[in-house]
Amino acid sequence: MRRIRRSVWIATLITSQWLSLSRAAAIAARDGDLPAPPEQDSPAAWTKFWSRVTRQTFGGAQLWADELVYGHWRIQRSALSGNYRLLDSNECRRACGSFEDCQQALDAAKVSESLSSGHRRVIVLLHGLWGWRQHMGPMHRYLQRRLDADVISVGYPSSRGDLNSHAASLAKVIDHLQGVEQLDFVAHSMGNVVLRCWLMNEYESQRADRPQIGRIVMLGPPNNGSAAARFWHGGPASRLAILVAGRSARQLGPGWSTVVDRLATPACEFGVIAGGLNDDEGFSPRLPGDDDGVVEVETTRLAGARDFLLLPVWHPLMMMHPQVQESTLRFLEQGCFISEEARVPIED
Repeated sequence: MRRIRRSVWIATLITSQWLSLSRAAAIAARDGDLPAPPEQDSPAAWTKFWSRVTRQTFGGAQLWADELVYGHWRIQRSALSGNYRLLDSNECRRACGSFEDCQQALDAAKVSESLSSGHRRVIVLLHGLWGWRQHMGPMHRYLQRRLDADVISVGYPSSRGDLNSHAASLAKVIDHLQGVEQLDFVAHSMGNVVLRCWLMNEYESQRADRPQIGRIVMLGPPNNGSAAARFWHGGPASRLAILVAGRSARQLGPGWSTVVDRLATPACEFGVIAGGLNDDEGFSPRLPGDDDGVVEVETTRLAGARDFLLLPVWHPLMMMHPQVQESTLRFLEQGCFISEEARVPIED
C-alpha cells in the first residue's frame, strides 16, 4: 500500500512539473524570450530575425559557469574551452572572447539599454547536481515578487569540475556584485555543499569588504554526504555514472571524507527543509530510512540550524512546492519556517 501511495504521489508531482514547464515555455514565448518571425516581409527584418536565432542559447546548462551577474544579464565561462560570453535577459549571446571583452560589452549595454541593478540586498539561488539555473525559476519568481531585493540565480556546470571549482565560480559572481550590503542564500541539494565550500574560503580569508551574510535556506541538502552517490560507486555502472555526473558526485559519495573538513557550518542564521514521508521508508526503497527520493532526511541535518522542517515533497520539485516557497520566504524574513514558537533547532 505504501508503494502504491508513493507511486501515485510521484506521478502527481511529475505531472505537476510537466505542466509547470509547459506554462513557463508559454510565458517565455508570450514575453518575448523566444524569437518570433518578423511580421513584415523584408530582407532587413529577416536578417535581424536570423541574427537573433543564431545568437539564441540555452542559458549554459552544464557547460557554462556564471562569473558575473547584473540583473538578468550575465558573463559566463565555458567549462570546456575557458572562453567567455555575455548573455542578455533573453539568453541571447551579445559578445564573446575574453572576460574583459564581455565586460566592455556589458558596460556599453548598461548605457544604451538603461540597465540597472540597484538593490542593497541580494538573494542568491543555487541549483544542485544535474540541475540548471532555470530549475530554480519557480522559487526565483516567487521571491522576486515578494521581497524588496534583487534575486539572482547562479548557474554552474555541476557535472563538470569539482566542488572547489564551483565554489570559485560563485566567489567571482559575489565579488562582482556592486553596492550590495546583505547577501541571503537559497540553495538546493548539492548547491548547499558548494555554498558551504565557498563559506569556508570566505571565513578563512577574513575579508572585511564582503557584504554581510544574512540568512540561508537549505533545500534537501546532503550535509553529511549522499547515500545515492555511494550507491553508484563500485557497481557495474560506476564509471559511467562518474563520467556523467562528474567529480562532484564522487565527492558527495565515496570521496566525502576528503571534502567534509573543507565545508563550513554557516555562522549566520540558517534553516533546513527536508523532503520525506515521515515514515521509515520514504520515497526511495534503495535509501535507508525516510528520504525525498534522492537525499535521506538524516543526511540533511546540520548542527547549528535555527529551524528544521520536514515536508512531503520529492527532491527535484522542492523549489516549485507552494509550502516550500512560503516557508523559505518566512525564514528569509523572520528566521523561522512556521513561527518562532514552532521552531525545531538542530542541536549539536
